[in-house]
Amino acid sequence: MGFNIKKIISYNSEPVKKFSDILISYLKEEKINMILFFSARTAQVFIDILEKEKLSPYIKKTDSFVLSRNIADIINYSGFRTVNICNEENSDIMMDLIKRFYISN
Repeated sequence: MGFNIKKIISYNSEPVKKFSDILISYLKEEKINMILFFSARTAQVFIDILEKEKLSPYIKKTDSFVLSRNIADIINYSGFRTVNICNEENSDIMMDLIKRFYISN
């Protein structure tokens, strides 16, 4: 008595290699108030492209919100105005953090 196993890949995620033209335009015009990061991988890809495209100066007025300290460590010195860390890895907690941040500022 054995098992027949078939491997099926139902989901695959590949990082982008560059930002869209509209995102670059919005960054340069400083139209983006906040950026949310839900994973370390996403944060790292974002920072890599930001630095490669020399766009770091354009996020100095942008607030960032992250789900964990691990993600914050990746973006901490990237030039964001603030790096706000959730005290729990939960999207509802993230939304509460954003509300509290903008109500108090």
